[in-house]
Parts: sequence; structure tokens; C-alpha cells
Amino acid sequence: MKCRYCRREWTPGSGFPVNLTSCPFCGEPLRPETVSAGGMAGIIAQIRTDYGLEVLRSDRLPAYFADLAPAMDREQTMLLYLVRCGGHCSLTEVLQEPEPVQRAAHARIIRRLCDELLMGPDAAKETVASFWAGLGGKAFSTSSEASAPAAGSQSDMAAVSAEDLFDAACRAYHSAEPDWVKAKEAFQKAAGMGHADSQYYLGWLCAHGQGTPKDPQTAAVWYGKAAAQGQADAMLCLGCCYYHGDGVETDRDQALYWFRQAAEKGSVVGMFNTGTLLHTSEPKNAADWYTRAAQHGHKEALYWLGMLYADTGSVLYDPKQAQHWLTEAAEKGIDAATAALARLERLCDRGSP
Repeated sequence: MKCRYCRREWTPGSGFPVNLTSCPFCGEPLRPETVSAGGMAGIIAQIRTDYGLEVLRSDRLPAYFADLAPAMDREQTMLLYLVRCGGHCSLTEVLQEPEPVQRAAHARIIRRLCDELLMGPDAAKETVASFWAGLGGKAFSTSSEASAPAAGSQSDMAAVSAEDLFDAACRAYHSAEPDWVKAKEAFQKAAGMGHADSQYYLGWLCAHGQGTPKDPQTAAVWYGKAAAQGQADAMLCLGCCYYHGDGVETDRDQALYWFRQAAEKGSVVGMFNTGTLLHTSEPKNAADWYTRAAQHGHKEALYWLGMLYADTGSVLYDPKQAQHWLTEAAEKGIDAATAALARLERLCDRGSP
């Protein structure tokens, strides 16, 4: 048998009990049987029943899922993407919250899946909905949708909360036929009331010209307002604004500050970007951030971590570590890692220190 967590193998009956229920090396539970009924929702429900919500919040969740459904490659990939953007934690945290809060969380996670991990909108929605169903989350009622204020109705918007406006704006934005103008109007009203997620979305609409002409300066202002309230996506976008000079003066220090703030909030892209900006000046800190991003499945972080260890002029030069991370990157499909491994091998053959 082989443990999916520590990857060590053993043969039951050859010095090991036949009826082990946990790995004899790392202690993680074993699930040799497979479950496939109900798709992702069914597997998540089984994990919740067997192990509780704590496992559903952990980064080990994909391994538990693979134990139960080793043949469900598509669902495993969808779940891995959800874990990479932190969606499994966010959905679990809002399980007992009011419906508008749950809707807002769904919208944020779908956006991160699409923007950070380049998932298609339909696949992102399916991923979030399947995981939510497995959690036992209550299906959103159509009656609440029917009674919710129409995004863009001025008389209605004046009487509703920022959460209601955000909920209506998200439905307009994420519908099968997005109405960006209505979404922008509702986001703007909620943003003016201090709603951080709406401020972020409004910045996004301004930056990309959705429902309004492109306006990078205004986008940066709204990103800044949301970032000041701790909105991780806005922190990341504000860092990009400062790095590229979009709507603000280029400022590498400010870019690094906001990337690091986003990383501390759990943004995987923020972790990678922080490592990138520290790559030359602070290689040890860069390695730490690359490692954190790599542990969350960021493929480019694997490559650049390997390159950091492969640099003969770096204080971190370590051919074995370089080979380890570059090999992982190559296995993930990073072509440059394959070429870097060949160069590293030639370098070691020549006896370079």
C-alpha cells in the first residue's frame, strides 16, 4: 500500500498489520475503498461525515478526496483549484452566515477562480456549487432572488443595505448574460456606503471597462479604499497598479507592500509576486514566499524557487534543492524547468561549486 500523504509504501502482512486504518509512518487515516456517487458534492459530503469540517478547511483536502475517488480526475482538478485560491476555507466559514453573505462569498471565489487560475466561468460556478452542496449549504432560494432589489433601481437602492446591493450587483455581473451597467450602478452605491467587496468590484469594472469606460485612475482609488479595509483581491490589484504604473505612479516599494499584504491574507498570487520582487534583494525571504505559493500549487513558484537555488552566485545555491523544485516544475508542464535541469546537470558535471 502507499500513503497519499507521506508517499511511503509498505506491504500488509510483511511486518505490518493487515487491517491498518492509518499510515504506519505519518499516522494519516487510510481510505482504501472508493466512493464515486454524487460527484464532487457526494465526496465532500462523505469527507464531512467521516472527518468533520476541519479537514474541509485544510490543504490536505485534495488527498482525502483522491483517496475516496481516485478515478474522478476532473473533479480532483476542480477541487485543487478551489483549494489553491482558498475557496474551501471561505465557503466553510460562511456556512452559518445569512444568505447575502454566502452569495457574496460565492461571487468572490468565482471571480478568483476565473481571474487568478484562469478557470472558465461555468466551471468556476460548478466547482463552487458542488463544494457548497457537499458542505450541506442551503440552496439559494429563487424567491429571494425575485424579491431582491433590481440593480440600478434608484428608489429601491436607497432603502436597502450594502449587502443587498452587493448581492444584486453580483447576480447582474455573473448572470448568463452579464449586465455590467446595472452591476456597476449597484456596486457603486454599495461602495459609497463603505462596502469593501463592492469597492473592489467597482475598481475592477473601471480597470477593465466593463459597464463604464476604462479609467485606471479611478480603479486605483477604489482598489485603495477596499485594500485599506483588508480586501485581499484589492490589495493584489493595487500592488499590480503600483508595479505597472496603472492609474498611479510606478512605485516598486508600494507594489511590494501591497503584494505582501495580499499574501498575508492568503492570496497565492500575492505570495508569488512578493517572492518575485524579493528574488534579487532578499533571496531567503523570496524562497519563503515562493515555497508558500508552491505549496498551494502555483507552478511558476516551483520554477523560480528552483532557479533561486540553482543560482551559483546566490547565498542559497544548493544543486539538490534546485533539482528537486525544477523537477516538480517540469512535471507540472513548465518547459523552462526542463531546460534549466539540463543546464544544472551540465554545471554539476563540470564540478562547479
